[in-house]
Amino acid sequence: EIANRIPYEHSDVQAQLTAFRQSLARPEVRKVFLRSSYSGVVKVERERPFAVRLAARFVRGQIDRLVWTKAADGSQTVEIIDFKTDAIPAAAVPERTAYYRPQIEAYKRAAAAFGKLPEQNVTATLVFTIPGCTTAV
Repeated sequence: EIANRIPYEHSDVQAQLTAFRQSLARPEVRKVFLRSSYSGVVKVERERPFAVRLAARFVRGQIDRLVWTKAADGSQTVEIIDFKTDAIPAAAVPERTAYYRPQIEAYKRAAAAFGKLPEQNVTATLVFTIPGCTTAV
């Protein structure tokens, strides 16, 4: 409802849709949306809110996407996928990844806590939608 009250130009929406479609056309971005990119998928969560105590701090947030998998040996893993819409060139991705690293490391510890997993079973990927690339964190 709030979005309906925000004035926008049709051309703005079209530009955003075009940029999103261009990002999805890149194989490395598209693969994070495909179950076939993962083996042993148990479930996929989107916009997963969390609140956990980590050491002496209470941490809360919302993770864009979680892909839970289970290996043949029964071990469970989860991949955090966090989408970033920063309008940056591909050359700036390493610097921006470093900027987001503390946030993603907190997400990883939180996912290990609420998923009752060892931290080594939690991985994370940043998806930079504007340059259309991904990077592991």
